[in-house]
Amino acid sequence: MDAPRRSPDWVRDFVRAAAADARAYVRTVRAFTLAPSRSASAWLAGDLAAMNPLGVLASAAVVVGPVRQLALAVLGLPGADGLVAAVASSLGPFVYYAALGTIAHVSCASCRRGGRARPSPSR
Repeated sequence: MDAPRRSPDWVRDFVRAAAADARAYVRTVRAFTLAPSRSASAWLAGDLAAMNPLGVLASAAVVVGPVRQLALAVLGLPGADGLVAAVASSLGPFVYYAALGTIAHVSCASCRRGGRARPSPSR
C-alpha cells in the first residue's frame, strides 16, 4: 500500500523565498548606498549579484505601502478613499524619485557631451 502523499508546505516555501528576496534587497541597497559608482560599474560588468532596479522598486513599494497606511491610521490622519487613490498615493514618492533621477541623468549626460566629464578647477 502506498503511503499518503504529503502536501507541499507553501508557508515554508514562501518564507524561504521572502527571506532570500529580503537579503538580496538589503545587499543591493547597502552596496549602492555606500559606493554607488563602484556598485553600478560592478553590476553592469556582471560582477555584482544585485537585484534588478525594478525589483528593488517593487520590494520597496511592498514595504512602504503598508507602513504608510499603518502610520496614517496610528496618527489619525485621513487616508486615500478607494483602491485607485490609495495606489496612486503610495506610488507618489516613487514617481517623484524616478523623475528626479531622470533629470539628474539627462543633466549629467548633457555635461559629458561637451567634451569633459567634469569641469576643470579654476586657478
